[in-house]
Amino acid sequence: MFKEDVGVMVYCRNACSLIGYSTRLNALGHYRLSLCSSATEVTELLEAGKRFRFLVFDGFDLGSYAQLLNELAWFEAINEFVVVADVNSMQRLEIFYWAKDIELPLRAVLQAPLRDYELALALGCGDASGGPTALYPGSFLVLDGAC
Repeated sequence: MFKEDVGVMVYCRNACSLIGYSTRLNALGHYRLSLCSSATEVTELLEAGKRFRFLVFDGFDLGSYAQLLNELAWFEAINEFVVVADVNSMQRLEIFYWAKDIELPLRAVLQAPLRDYELALALGCGDASGGPTALYPGSFLVLDGAC
């Protein structure tokens, strides 16, 4: 694990969703962000020696992106991975077992569409209860369903 919080990288092929991630992560206190819409962008940052506390991979599908995630982990520049996927409970377990088998530091598999409180819990910040330290006091949600 890195000694300092070096930021969060988000990989999402939808530019509109990247803007939403920026807002959500800023509300959670993450201000050092790298928003990437292509695997090439992600790889270039890692090749340049950039390091990240989290990689949030939106739109993950084990059959399509397992090799890519494994290649990104090879750089050893990301503390933990969080994937957002449209999966059922059995598929979620399959992703966790796959990550364990290849020793990928997978922190969470979040259900698409993403809910703000789940992102806050996965990244270990904020108060998902809607209390005074929540993303927005008295509210569980920031932008759910908005783009």
